[in-house]
Amino acid sequence: MKPLPQGEIVRQVRNALAEDIGSGDVTAALVPATQLVSGRVICREAATICGRQWVD
Repeated sequence: MKPLPQGEIVRQVRNALAEDIGSGDVTAALVPATQLVSGRVICREAATICGRQWVD
């Protein structure tokens, strides 16, 4: 798979956040827009992760 350019990932994340915030999504409002955060995906079983380039 060809890697996504960093600018494309940023564009996709901005679009996803705009979609959530536009509808008043409570989870999107938990973290200020200026704060950087990280997360962890914990699977109890084998899984296929889509969008891996977003999190690597």
